[in-house]
Amino acid sequence: MVSILSESLRVQNDLTLSIHQLAEQGNTEALELKLRGGEDVNQTDEEQMSALHHAARLAQLPAARLLLRHHAHVDQPGPDARTPLHYAAR
Repeated sequence: MVSILSESLRVQNDLTLSIHQLAEQGNTEALELKLRGGEDVNQTDEEQMSALHHAARLAQLPAARLLLRHHAHVDQPGPDARTPLHYAAR
């Protein structure tokens, strides 16, 4: 019972993070919940980077795959016109 409550609290805390932070962490469970809840997969943060930029930059492959399944744009320009594909190719 305690582990179920602890897991529930962890997921609730994770849901306070942005999809960009979740993508950086590779937290696909919370990321999926936020995307199913209506978060815009292509929204950008203050650095003009999408969640896919962050996942690709940090090689968070499961998170990147999840974002792509939700139709994240691979050619969305970010800082210095770099796209998620630029980060993935490094």
